[in-house]
Amino acid sequence: MLAHRNPPAAADVLVAMLWDGPDPIVVADLESGRLLRVNDVVSELTGVSREELLDRTMVECGLWTDPTDEGTITQTLLDQGEVDGLPLELRTRSGEIRVTHIWARLCTIDGRNAVVCMARDTTESSHTEELLAVEHAVTRLASSATSLGDLAANALRTIGQRLDWELGAWWEARGDQLRCRQLWCSPLAELPALARATSGQTLRAGQELPGWIWANGQPEVVPSPARDARITRIPPTEANAARAAVAFPVLAGEDVVAVVEFYTVRFTPTDDALLETADSIGRQLGQAVRRLELERRLARLCDGDGEREAS
Repeated sequence: MLAHRNPPAAADVLVAMLWDGPDPIVVADLESGRLLRVNDVVSELTGVSREELLDRTMVECGLWTDPTDEGTITQTLLDQGEVDGLPLELRTRSGEIRVTHIWARLCTIDGRNAVVCMARDTTESSHTEELLAVEHAVTRLASSATSLGDLAANALRTIGQRLDWELGAWWEARGDQLRCRQLWCSPLAELPALARATSGQTLRAGQELPGWIWANGQPEVVPSPARDARITRIPPTEANAARAAVAFPVLAGEDVVAVVEFYTVRFTPTDDALLETADSIGRQLGQAVRRLELERRLARLCDGDGEREAS
C-alpha cells in the first residue's frame, strides 16, 4: 500500500529531489541577475552563506572567474532557449577554482522572468585528466630530447603551459650546488621580479625550496609560498600574487640530478594526485637525463677513438 493516499505529483517530486540533490542550483532574476533562490549545495561549494548570496548577483559575490560568464549564460538562453553542459569556472570564497558544467532554463517565479541554473562540479575529473595529459606529454618529450638543455626547456614549457602555471625553473645538481640552468615564464609574465631573483642563481642543499627538495628527495606543494620561511626570493610586491609553489626532484635511480620548481598565481590543490604525478614526471625526466649523459659519454669515446685511428 502507498504510504500516502494522496501522493504528490511526479513533477513536484522531481523538483524536490533535484533541489535536495548533490548539485548546486540557483534561481536568478532574468533582468538583474540577482539570486532569488539557492539550495544548500551552493553554499557548501562556494563557502558563501545563503544570506550573503540572496538578492545579489554571482558577479557581486565574486563567484565567476570571468565576470562575463553571467552574460554568456543569459545571452545563450535568449538566443537558444537553453544552456546544456556549458563549461565554466567558479571561484570559491577561499580562492579555489572549481570547474563546472552549467545547465540553465528560462522560467517564471512570483510573476517575474527568471533563470534556473544547475551546476555539476567536475573539478576532480578535469584535474585528473589534466595531470594524465601532462604525464603523457612529458613521456613523449623525454624520449625525444636530444640534449639536456632541450629536455629542461621543453619540460618546463610543457608542464607550465598545460597546468596554467606562470614560472618554472630547472635547477641542475653539480657537486654541492644547484644551479638554475633553465627558466621559463608564461607569456603573461605575472611574476617578473621572482623570475629575475631566480635566473642564474646557485643554491646549496637545504637552501630555498629547491635545496630542500634536493636534500629530501620528495615532491612538495607549498600554498602561499611567500609565508614559507624556506622561500626568500619572492619580493614583497609579488607576495600576494604567488599563490602556490610546486617542486619535485628529477631522479636518476636514487640520485637527485636536478630539481624542477614552479610558481602559479592561481589556486593549486595540494592533493595526492598532483604529488604522484610530480614524482612520476621527475623519474621520467631523470631517466632521460641519464640516457642523454650516457649518449654524450659514448660520443666523446667515439670521437677519441676516431682521433687515435687518424693519428
